[in-house]
Amino acid sequence: MQDRSFFVRDQHPARELLNSVAESGATWLADDDADSQLVTRLSQAVDKVLAEYTDDEAVFERANREVQEHYRAQAHKAEVSERR
Repeated sequence: MQDRSFFVRDQHPARELLNSVAESGATWLADDDADSQLVTRLSQAVDKVLAEYTDDEAVFERANREVQEHYRAQAHKAEVSERR
């Protein structure tokens, strides 16, 4: 929160990561509806930021990229499963 640009830049890497985390939970209807692999990936992303952040926005970009890669992999699996 020390970086005041977080509040004014829509494309701030930390803001994009926060949006990814928030959007991931938006579709959950109950605790047992959560995707455990996604929850683990989100937890790892947050832990990574906490451990590695030293005034470098790139840590947020990397963490968000890993979350997005998980989303794409899950979407691909669902697509393949649907075709079967």
